[in-house]
Amino acid sequence: MTEKQSIIGRITQLARANINALIDQAEDPAKMLDQLIRDYTNNIVEAERAIAQTIGNLRLAEQDHNEDVASAREWGDKALAASTRADQYRAQGDQANAN
Repeated sequence: MTEKQSIIGRITQLARANINALIDQAEDPAKMLDQLIRDYTNNIVEAERAIAQTIGNLRLAEQDHNEDVASAREWGDKALAASTRADQYRAQGDQANAN
């Protein structure tokens, strides 16, 4: 009977040793640092993508703004030309075309 208990005791001791070894491996500082580096690298990649997206959106917004400024300038020029033409008609006494 003592032989069976020592075998069971040895198996138990071996199992505990293996479990502790697995826990020690899971807490390996080098592996943890490698994982942190992978996580930070992934975060950097995500940040770079977000920055690229933001820069693209900024360029589109700048392009829209430039188009709007050009359109406003064009309509302003047309309004000034129409006003000048109306002033000329008024100066000539042509009220019908001045309106």
